[in-house]
Amino acid sequence: MRIKKLAAAILALAVAAPLALAQKKSPVSGSWELKVAGQTYRMELVDEDGDVTGTVTLPSGETAEVEYGLAFGKELEFSTVENGVEYEWTADVSRNSIKGERFHLDDETTVKFTGRRSR
Repeated sequence: MRIKKLAAAILALAVAAPLALAQKKSPVSGSWELKVAGQTYRMELVDEDGDVTGTVTLPSGETAEVEYGLAFGKELEFSTVENGVEYEWTADVSRNSIKGERFHLDDETTVKFTGRRSR
């Protein structure tokens, strides 16, 4: 009898564990509000197994698509093209905050940014 109960418990764990892992949400996915050089940007990001897609809304209201987005655990990197200029973004993401740099590819300047998860 004990062996049957033990076998049933092991089977239940074997089924439940992958489901629990699959439901774990990436810290990158979601809505973010950023301060970049004193201006407010908004991001909507989706992380699907390390491939990140989404949009960045500029202070002007225009949107830029997230390109070449990658997430490595809590590390994020992607590119955007804004008004004909390409930027590379890198960041560290925690549960409700984000901190990183935005690199202007043409003039090779870097601006630091911080942000919080939007509700």
